[in-house]
Amino acid sequence: MSHPRADPARAFTMQARNILEDGVFVTKSTFYQVEISLYKMDDRFVEVWYDVKQKGITDIVYLDTRTVNPFLKHFGYVSQN
Repeated sequence: MSHPRADPARAFTMQARNILEDGVFVTKSTFYQVEISLYKMDDRFVEVWYDVKQKGITDIVYLDTRTVNPFLKHFGYVSQN
């Protein structure tokens, strides 16, 4: 029995949904017409890039090898209570 090929668009959508529902929102920054939201997933940080003109998520970047420093000016205290 053959298995259907994985749909990359569907996998991307599921990954984005998982981050938005289960991740902890940290901050958001705007760069031209792109909103970059920073989330914490378990012990990892991840950026979700949202294009305002296209009205959709265009990229998901895990910051395993990149720095979080560009967001430091936006950090604030967040209560988990």
